[in-house]
Amino acid sequence: MIISYKYPQTLKKDFIQNGLCFGKATPNDEEFLNDMRLCIWFNDERLENIDTIIASEGRLPNIKNTVRLDTTINERNAILVKYLDSAKKEVKQIVLLKEQGTLYQIIAQGLNPADFRYFLDNLKIGKK
Repeated sequence: MIISYKYPQTLKKDFIQNGLCFGKATPNDEEFLNDMRLCIWFNDERLENIDTIIASEGRLPNIKNTVRLDTTINERNAILVKYLDSAKKEVKQIVLLKEQGTLYQIIAQGLNPADFRYFLDNLKIGKK
């Protein structure tokens, strides 16, 4: 499986556990090199359940509402979930996409919506 992407150059990239995270740089004594404003996690779809992911991502105390939408990312069916606070302001977005046994979980939190759209528009997942 090949994955290619472009991300805003104002963000710093780091490989963390089973994914890639992009964000503002953190002090050198922090566990992670960035604040993880945008992450893409690679999961085995047999081990992860989409409904469980959606519910667990929405457990932050400030999240009051969840909107689930069907969408496409580069001609592939995906699920877009928006998490809103009590004022209906967007707190977090995730995109869930299955491809050849892998469940891609893309999370944006505290990221400019235009930067998230740029990342999604430039994300390519395919065979070698």
